[in-house]
Amino acid sequence: MIDKKSVIGPLIAEIIGGLLILGCCYLLERMKINSFQKLIWAMFIGNVVPVIIFWPPYFSLVKLSIVVFFLLLGTFLIMLWTILYFHYKNETAQRKKELDYENTHDQLTTLRNYRAFLRFINRSEKDDSIHTVLMFDIDNFKKINDHYGHLEGNKILKFFAQNLKQTFTEDFAKARLFRFGGEEFCVTIEAGAPGECYLAANKLKQLLKKTPFITENNIEVKLTFSSGIAQMDQFNDIHAAIREADAALYQAKNNGRDQIVISQNQQN
Repeated sequence: MIDKKSVIGPLIAEIIGGLLILGCCYLLERMKINSFQKLIWAMFIGNVVPVIIFWPPYFSLVKLSIVVFFLLLGTFLIMLWTILYFHYKNETAQRKKELDYENTHDQLTTLRNYRAFLRFINRSEKDDSIHTVLMFDIDNFKKINDHYGHLEGNKILKFFAQNLKQTFTEDFAKARLFRFGGEEFCVTIEAGAPGECYLAANKLKQLLKKTPFITENNIEVKLTFSSGIAQMDQFNDIHAAIREADAALYQAKNNGRDQIVISQNQQN
């Protein structure tokens, strides 16, 4: 029969071990250590430290075996709880990430959507970075969509978005691409000079001429677009740059489409 007093020590050791394990998990979480390493370190500290603390002469070797038994049992339970906890946490974080992606990206083209654009504007108001804004509108898209059907129209939007992404991500590391809806797209480039952005837009224009869209019936559809460009400066915040880029876009459309126009305020 085990003396009740002989059990008190193991219980205290187990409590200390459990607290150490939970404390280590918390600290390692704050240190951004991955879950597997976190578990190993926590278990090591939670098991070794109590044994060292209660090493003979406080315990006899017999009593120490009881401590080890309690530690192993408690370690198993705490390990099970820890694994379940981190699994739940990772699942929750992954689901949150997926929901955020769905909320901020256009399902058809996978580009950022207008909600993401509003977030970008809010962030831009709080920092000192300079952005160039490019507005794009596929010319005569409604006629193309009505003529070839909505299915082909959606494919054309995806085709244009892919070429837009290919062109601007190759030329600019800090390019953000958005689809506002319909045939309207926007690109923002941090620290991008309007002249450089004009060359990139013209590169896209030439690319679309060389590689027209092919329908399921093997019909070539040559796409053109109108574009307006404006940049922020010390007198021009992000809202003003968007308005100027939009005005330049409408100027390009009014001048006959298939044109790229830099805002008149920045042509010099």
